Amino acid sequence: MAACRPQPSSDRRPWFNYAHWLVGNLALAFAVVTIFLGGSLAALDIVPTGDYIGIVFAFCLLHFIAHLVLMVNKHFEFTDSIKRTTPEGEMEPAVGGFHSYMRWVVFAFYALAAFGIAIALAALIGKSTKGRECWGECSVPEAEGEAEGESE
Repeated sequence: MAACRPQPSSDRRPWFNYAHWLVGNLALAFAVVTIFLGGSLAALDIVPTGDYIGIVFAFCLLHFIAHLVLMVNKHFEFTDSIKRTTPEGEMEPAVGGFHSYMRWVVFAFYALAAFGIAIALAALIGKSTKGRECWGECSVPEAEGEAEGESE
């Protein structure tokens, strides 16, 4: 979509913004549905138990809260920028400040929490038993030719 993005002053920019918002939210919705359905794959052997659903729900809740906090932060950043307008209608530049700091805090919290959730999900998948019955416990049968060659 970035290749089709019009200039900010273009008449088509609002249409692009709506399309970008729609595609992004649809991708997120499909991703969440895929994550929930992925738990029932026979290859994983983790039929969606309470643990799996809880971990995925925790990620969805984390994402929702981070999105909500960033939206509220953006709203207050916008209202603060209106207050920084000079009488001539020019914006006073704001470098850094509370809103920039808040975005970094939300990013750091989100990244750490999402990493922890990914580790918990990987651990849940890793402790499933499907296909792991012989890991480190079963010996590999030797080929008949190799066994005869060693005995001679």
